[in-house]
Amino acid sequence: MPLNPRQRIEISHDILAREVYARIDADEKMRLKIAQFLRDRYDYYVESGALLDKKDLAYIDPYLERVVVSEEQAAFLEESRREVMAKERRRRWIVIAVVSILALAAIVAVGFGISASRAAVQARQAEQRALDSESAAQADRDRAVSSEQEALQAKLESDSLRNQTELTLLEVELQKNKALTAREIAEQKAKEAKAAALAAQARQVYPEDNTLALNLAMAAHRLVPSEGSAAAIRDFFSDPGSRFYSKKWGGHTEGVTAVAVSPLGDYIVTGSANGTAILWDTLGQELVR
Repeated sequence: MPLNPRQRIEISHDILAREVYARIDADEKMRLKIAQFLRDRYDYYVESGALLDKKDLAYIDPYLERVVVSEEQAAFLEESRREVMAKERRRRWIVIAVVSILALAAIVAVGFGISASRAAVQARQAEQRALDSESAAQADRDRAVSSEQEALQAKLESDSLRNQTELTLLEVELQKNKALTAREIAEQKAKEAKAAALAAQARQVYPEDNTLALNLAMAAHRLVPSEGSAAAIRDFFSDPGSRFYSKKWGGHTEGVTAVAVSPLGDYIVTGSANGTAILWDTLGQELVR
């Protein structure tokens, strides 16, 4: 399927973007990668409401000052930071609460003669369970981010393959157009050469056969209208002694002083010194006076 101008421009833009990307240094590439990651995560946030986690913020913060951030993206980053801080506060409060409860339990245990060491073990176990739960949750978030990055990479590779395919199709179309143009030029030149040969032949045979000469000149003009064929026709009509189709072309009371041929050679207009003009067909029949 032929590509429209918009698709060709998009393909050219993608090729230029890859060339520019290949020439920048590693630090600039990392900056562009961070900018793309931020745009993708913001689009995902708009669709699902998912904010950045602590690991995401640590990943982009070192490069954030060199990345152009829109107002919407800045608000998204600020909301993500608030959410991370809130989670950290909740985690600390949970730990503090657990520790406080266990400490109170230890005091109560002491009051009732329960071993302090058993309370401490329980406190450590509860804290470890809380830490394990937090680690498991973070691992789940890490897996989700990794899956998202893999999906983005797969999409980039798919887009690159599509662009290469479209570029190949464009090159094939360009080659086909070049071949058509060359053939059309060759055909036109062949017509011009044939028309020139017919006009030259008309002048050669004119002294022996006026009618054949006129037919050859008009055939040359129909094939490729040119000044050479038109001049031959004018010269033939301007010759007072010329005869066509075994009879004089009548209609003028005085000599013919001007002749014009239609672009396709289908009609001829003659004018005489007395101011009359007549339209003829190629058989010498008068059509309009």
